[in-house]
Amino acid sequence: MKKIDNIKNAIYYLPILIISLISLYFGLEYSTYHTDLIHFSVIFEQANSFISGQKLYKEIILQYGEGQPIIFYLINNFYKIDNYSIGAITSVIYSIRFFLVYKLSLYIIECRKTSLLCTFLIFISMTYTQVPWPDFYSGLSLILFFTILFFNYKKQDTSFIILASIFLFLTIFLRNTYILNFIIQHGFQDTCVLCHCKMFDVRWHVRRSAWPPFNLKHRPPFSLWYCCSLGFLL
Repeated sequence: MKKIDNIKNAIYYLPILIISLISLYFGLEYSTYHTDLIHFSVIFEQANSFISGQKLYKEIILQYGEGQPIIFYLINNFYKIDNYSIGAITSVIYSIRFFLVYKLSLYIIECRKTSLLCTFLIFISMTYTQVPWPDFYSGLSLILFFTILFFNYKKQDTSFIILASIFLFLTIFLRNTYILNFIIQHGFQDTCVLCHCKMFDVRWHVRRSAWPPFNLKHRPPFSLWYCCSLGFLL
């Protein structure tokens, strides 16, 4: 039985591998032949300036945060950072994300077919990266955080909790403005809960009964999903 289940898992991972390779191929091709010198140059200038010894914030104007220039600085020790390589690295990171999206969906939905469909919908919405934005790096860290969180839901292993915390930190470190999303979301959720308790009890229950994700909030592991505000974003 276990062997059959492993075969089924391999079968479902095969299309994930295919779409990941397609995404990587077109991402690398776009990095080679693109004409978007403006966006690529903005990212490359920050990274190259930091590699050249200039100081962050004082001599380098950072629009998204210090995370990406530091990452490129470290990578430059074994892979030269230039106008092509920043796109190539971003393409690799983006293509890896499809495996994690599928795995995370599987933890939440517990259905291979639906998880595969969710991953495919994300793939067709954006097949490959066209700009080396730090959002892709931050997004990968966020997905890793939630994947580890769900994986460790029952075990509650301290080492995995620390690892998840590191990826949550990297999410903000690689794209500083994301912390505003967390603050706003947390405040919005608290406000809605307060309104639910005092003023809009009927409206809240109507919305919860009409929208499937709200019905799942009291079913493990979806209670944890809502505690992380991931479910509320739906």
